[in-house]
Amino acid sequence: MTGYLCKYTPVEILNGFSEMTERIEPKIQSICCADGMMHPNICSYARAVLETCLEKNISRLVLTNCCDSIRRLYDVVLHDPRFEWVAFIDLPRKNDGAAVGFFEQELYRFVEGAQTFFSQSFDQKRFFDSIPPSRPANSEPDPRAPFPPVRLALAGARIHPDLKKWFTSYPVRIISDTTCTNPNRFEIFQQKIETMNDYARALLNQPPCMRMNCTERYPDSLLENRPEGILYQTVKFCDFYGYDYALWRERFGSPLLKIETDYTSGSQGQLITRFEAFLESILAKRGLETPHKPLFALNKQELKMRKDLQTSRIVAGIDVGSTSVNVALMDDTFQILASSIVKTGSKSGLGAQNALNEALKAAHLMLSDIGYVVSTGYGRTVASFSHETVTEITCHARGALWLDPGVRTVIDIGGQDSKVMRIDSGGELINFVMNDKCAAGTGKFLEMMARTLELEIEDLGPVSLRTKEKVPISSMCTVFAESEVISLIAQNKETPDIVKGLCDSVATRTAALVSRVGKEEKVMMTGGVAKNVGVVNSLRDKLQIPLIVPPEPQIVGAIGAALIALERVSPPT
Repeated sequence: MTGYLCKYTPVEILNGFSEMTERIEPKIQSICCADGMMHPNICSYARAVLETCLEKNISRLVLTNCCDSIRRLYDVVLHDPRFEWVAFIDLPRKNDGAAVGFFEQELYRFVEGAQTFFSQSFDQKRFFDSIPPSRPANSEPDPRAPFPPVRLALAGARIHPDLKKWFTSYPVRIISDTTCTNPNRFEIFQQKIETMNDYARALLNQPPCMRMNCTERYPDSLLENRPEGILYQTVKFCDFYGYDYALWRERFGSPLLKIETDYTSGSQGQLITRFEAFLESILAKRGLETPHKPLFALNKQELKMRKDLQTSRIVAGIDVGSTSVNVALMDDTFQILASSIVKTGSKSGLGAQNALNEALKAAHLMLSDIGYVVSTGYGRTVASFSHETVTEITCHARGALWLDPGVRTVIDIGGQDSKVMRIDSGGELINFVMNDKCAAGTGKFLEMMARTLELEIEDLGPVSLRTKEKVPISSMCTVFAESEVISLIAQNKETPDIVKGLCDSVATRTAALVSRVGKEEKVMMTGGVAKNVGVVNSLRDKLQIPLIVPPEPQIVGAIGAALIALERVSPPT
């Protein structure tokens, strides 16, 4: 079996040698073995490919010169004894006549190299028979669907394997795919392929990737059938895709979700949250609430309402976060009957159950009294008693607007990430940004710094108010910031001054997020960090606008989930 990466790889030629092929889709736990063979500054995708090859014992590779990182990957594996065959194809950047002729000669050279390695002749009939017929990329929508699927265009680097899997679980329709993972390679080339020149031309006339110098990079057909959203995948720390991203955004003007990953599996929760919130915002613009078939129901089958939905008018919203689980119980008069805040602990599912039990006890209710439960937060799928899951982005927007109908910008700083959302008068998302790749600027950052200073995290805010000297914390990384704090302690700096510097650091990162999404008054701050008066004051100074902090900012997401749950319950007859 031979592995390959690029969609321009002539895999059908390998069929002429009866060789099986597999496109390498990195999805690994960590990059440990590859880091011992390649410099850590090299693209995370190239290192993830190497890690995958070593894990799966892939010893045969076909690579193209698609970028410098893949060239470096070729340099590494070429002389490694664990790889028995490594072929390298020089891919032109154009698709004109000269480029096709050049690529045809490259394909013949590849055939000669394969004949030498496999010690057999090239079967041209098997090769041509294996070339798939051209077919349209767009599939027809399911007529049984409760609403038309969301029309998405895919662009950028290869789509993360998890995202491709989710496309089959969500109401989406891919109308264009210019990424490295486009399955319909010959959708544009409508001629019959009878010669190697035809084959070279067909490969070069695929929906082009970013490296290609082709005008078809930004299909005019998308201007006629404009997508409702564009999903743009980038590779972590790869600068090249930034230019392409800007061009896509400028040319089409559709809502655009940029996802940056290193192809490890640890980012799945953040990817799900971003993707679901993106779909929720698109459906909201349609004015579609989907009350009869919730978009993100836990059960893939038709959602079956509990029998007590006919009589019970009490619902629960539960926000399963990385640090705490927050619950709000609400009745059909929009009264909050009870709420609870419980530490998530080592088992988020158990934490969710404990938080719900505590809220039920406070309201003198039983689980059977609850007609509908909506869960949100990163651990939303572990709440087994939940009927439906909704992203915390949507829930915080709904909850904030319910608390103050004039709110148009919501800042949520939780334990694991920070988010800024712009909403309209109906509580629907206009735009949102997230910081979910780094602990700096989150509650976890403050928790770690409090531990270093031997303080309780609840004391950071009051302590910061006693500052007398400005002590800036310049490091944006949590690890380096901790080292900087230790250095300041060694300089005998006062604890209140250090704490104030930490609060300013969190506020600075948050203000940068606000500038990206565009602030619009009124602004509400939610999440556990909103209880830190030092961060609130610093952020208020940096934004130069008033900040609304609700009496209990941690349950805003749970309130939003409860409001959505009320929408799902049928009106009493």
